[in-house]
Amino acid sequence: MTNYSSFEVDVSPEMQLYKILQRQSYGIDSALAEFIDNSIQSFRDKEKALSSINRLEIQLKVDITVDTKANQIVIEDNAAGINRKDFQRAIRMGHDANTTHATGSLSVYGIGMKSASIWFSNTWKIETSALGSKEKLVTCFDLDALLAKSENHIIVNSEPEEQKKHYTKITITNSLRKESEEHYRDKVLPYLEETFFKFKKHLEIKITYDGLVLQTNYSFLKTPDPLYYPEVDKNGTPVNDKHITWKRKIEFDYADRKVKGYIMIMKTGSYQQPGIRLMRNQRVIVGTRISPNRPAKILGTTNKYGSQRIYGELHLNEFPVSFMKTGFDENLDGLYRILKSEMQGNMANNEPNFINQTEHYRVNRNQTKKQTTKKQTTKKQTTKEKPNNIVYSEEIYSRLDQLDQKKLARLYGSICKISLAEHPILAYVGSWTLLESLATYLDKGSQTSFDSFYNNRINSIYEGKTKKADLKASIKDIHTKGNCNKHSGTYEAMDAIQLHNDFKVIEDFIVNCIEGILTKEN
Repeated sequence: MTNYSSFEVDVSPEMQLYKILQRQSYGIDSALAEFIDNSIQSFRDKEKALSSINRLEIQLKVDITVDTKANQIVIEDNAAGINRKDFQRAIRMGHDANTTHATGSLSVYGIGMKSASIWFSNTWKIETSALGSKEKLVTCFDLDALLAKSENHIIVNSEPEEQKKHYTKITITNSLRKESEEHYRDKVLPYLEETFFKFKKHLEIKITYDGLVLQTNYSFLKTPDPLYYPEVDKNGTPVNDKHITWKRKIEFDYADRKVKGYIMIMKTGSYQQPGIRLMRNQRVIVGTRISPNRPAKILGTTNKYGSQRIYGELHLNEFPVSFMKTGFDENLDGLYRILKSEMQGNMANNEPNFINQTEHYRVNRNQTKKQTTKKQTTKKQTTKEKPNNIVYSEEIYSRLDQLDQKKLARLYGSICKISLAEHPILAYVGSWTLLESLATYLDKGSQTSFDSFYNNRINSIYEGKTKKADLKASIKDIHTKGNCNKHSGTYEAMDAIQLHNDFKVIEDFIVNCIEGILTKEN
């Protein structure tokens, strides 16, 4: 017989601690991740029973509803719910000495849901029905009221519920954290999708903002294809004809703990965020999308080709994580040094060197076209067809698409479609606008021309005089002609064919500039 009586739960420790927790450095994304951790763990603990009662393989759904008019956030799942005997543990800050989490659990400190809730607001409500319980438990937490009365207990009420129902619903009222629809769409949702991408087979996360269901670009969640190409020497020339799949299994011990996963050189650097994802129990702790993990100990600075082409996934299940699960609670430089050694390979065993390959392999340099050996007996062609477009670079576009604002990605896509012969004015003005906007994103002063601004950046990045001169000349030409076409009432470019070559020259530099903006945004 179900007991529908009310009961008390202890919400201590010292109540003023809750006020301190509101000053944690959560973001909305990492705070919401705490709730999803609980949902996933509840689902995993009871997955067989959930599938049995639903008579099919159940999909875990986590719905996050933001209502700015009501100043309210609701997080609701269809996991196994919280029963009476576990409610005290679920609601109280931390856990006692007799409570331990399973090795593979997403729970760590027993504080995540509570600390995230209080970070959002002083007031929140929990409604939950445990699988098979036939009751709904409801409690409200009001920190100001508890402090005013010097109390540390709250009442949990019970009422009947259908036996087939199982869920947890957390309603945060009077939220202290307010962000725009764009922030939820471009920051929060991508963060959550990456953090839990290993669970995507059974997990659906939906964010509704003022009635609008948000959508994001999921392409960065796909595992990239590895490079398939012969090993190259320091000049970028293949050492033989043997093609290699540049993906390697990683497994070693670091400080008596297992490190497992893989590392690869990506087929193309246009994958949205290269880097190394670090995971604990399948949950991404350090990712590649919002805060890209590109260890300088392995890959050098972000403008190096290696940092643009290496992707990996490492499972560090035995490593301690930070309080908010946004990083590992130790310096991992030693681990990265071992990983770099693994990537360099064992010459005695003829293992390929991933570091050398990333540094010296270049698509344009290495992807050769078939040459015809047939001699031309006809009259030599004296003219060549002129190029009519800026060559579209997937590498540039994919990085522009990662910016908070999508305007520049659309602008770049447009200028690559313009006929350089038929629309030279539009081509130069569009190119000028693109470079001016990128420089502004990089904090160029309003009194500085973008060619002068870029000259300083070029000097700090590149060493060769010829390379510097080529870059500066192309940027200067775009600046001068773009300015004249934009502002002069009489100057008019008759064609823009030069832009075809200019953008080929500055492609790597543009990518470097966008990387700088992404680093600043994150």
